[in-house]
Amino acid sequence: MLGVCYEHGWGVERNPERAVELYQLAVKKNHPVAQCDLGWCYEFGVGVEKDEAKAVELYRLSAEQGYPRAQSNLGDCYYFGTGIEEDKDQAFYWFSKSAEQEHPRAQFWMGRCYERGHGTEKNIEKAIHWYQLAAEQEDGIALNILGNRYKDGNGVKQDYKKAFELYERAVAAGNSAGLVNLGRAYRYGEGVEKDLEKAVSLFRQAVEKGRDVAYGNLADCYETGQGVKQDFAEAMRLYLLGAEHGDESAMFSIGNLYENGMGVPKDFAQAAEWYRKAAEEGDAQSCYRLGVFYEKGTGVKQETDKAIELYRQAAELGYENAKTALKRLESKAKRWGGLLSLFKR
Repeated sequence: MLGVCYEHGWGVERNPERAVELYQLAVKKNHPVAQCDLGWCYEFGVGVEKDEAKAVELYRLSAEQGYPRAQSNLGDCYYFGTGIEEDKDQAFYWFSKSAEQEHPRAQFWMGRCYERGHGTEKNIEKAIHWYQLAAEQEDGIALNILGNRYKDGNGVKQDYKKAFELYERAVAAGNSAGLVNLGRAYRYGEGVEKDLEKAVSLFRQAVEKGRDVAYGNLADCYETGQGVKQDFAEAMRLYLLGAEHGDESAMFSIGNLYENGMGVPKDFAQAAEWYRKAAEEGDAQSCYRLGVFYEKGTGVKQETDKAIELYRQAAELGYENAKTALKRLESKAKRWGGLLSLFKR
């Protein structure tokens, strides 16, 4: 379609507004592909003022004519509540319609729905099945997620070499998360011979693409001097960028640098604040470290009850040291409670 050429600049100077005009002409003729393309323009504000509700309307017109990309996009809108009220059941319905026509992104979403029990019963075997179908079509997200499952042994037999191969394919398909995971494989020698310089190169590529967790991974290499010359200042700079992108592990690492005075003056109050930020994002280790601070009164006012609360939170997230600390502190609190009751008699 000529509209697509103007939208992407294929053979003509890129002109999104002209693309929208051409899509609108085709939409008047009830053309399903144009309905989907125009919906995308409205969803993301390309060549037209952003209007997510209008995007949903157009996706639906196209989806009801059986166009698989529109069905997948409509499912995505229902999944995230974009332009319409969130409805995981409807999302699953439209993903399934699209996946039946072998649309790779919909196949990925079928896997995600089965893995998380969204719109259907949780079933890891079916999730793997759909991830594999999408991966066979070289869908970058599916390749990366399937690599994670092989790395962790979740739903499949653990196989680092298979995970590495899937990460390589994900990167070839343009998936930036795959760059991070491939870098980790090289860093730790999982499925491939360890190569720290290669790991740093991959993390750097992911940073250039703006991948949130890449900042923390590259920063950690600078902090530890793995694959690059140790540089705490550069590590802090990168951790801060990661924190700005919402990476809780980067927030924890900033707290750790302040706690130990690495590259910055030792500052327990700053450490506590960064641990707090990471804890609020659900980072187990930060919950534990902040609990230690409250137990000892380090950088914060000493509060045993607050320490117990944080240890419990970290323990519920599976952090083993927190389980031990929680048991110890709760036992201590009970003993003190018993002694106080004796004094009150």
